[in-house]
Amino acid sequence: MSFAVTRERISRIVYGQFALMLLPVVFLCLFRGIYAGFSAFAGGVACWLPTLAFSRLVFARLRSGKSFLAVFMTGELVRLVGSAVLFVGVLKYVTKDAVSAACGFVAAIIAFWVSSLFQLVRGSKRELRA
Repeated sequence: MSFAVTRERISRIVYGQFALMLLPVVFLCLFRGIYAGFSAFAGGVACWLPTLAFSRLVFARLRSGKSFLAVFMTGELVRLVGSAVLFVGVLKYVTKDAVSAACGFVAAIIAFWVSSLFQLVRGSKRELRA
């Protein structure tokens, strides 16, 4: 079983992450108020934007013929540092509701893994049918 990494699959993972990240945002809006929902959204975006940049960076660099491992490790470093910097910025300048922002941030991390696993299973099923 092979899993070809394509721009389409990576885009589905990243945008799937965004869609799944919105679930706790809606939940918090309904049960804790609009400010909590906004804080969760800001925390989630602090995780999602570096992931989006990571996916774009990896594909742009791979086309230039560089080593996948070097490109991946560089991209992952940028993603982790970017997430940390953005999350601290969200807490310092955007919201004071740290719990809701952390919920959004953690939800975005979990959403990335769920979206990735969904794409892996979906891709495996398609390859088995072919």
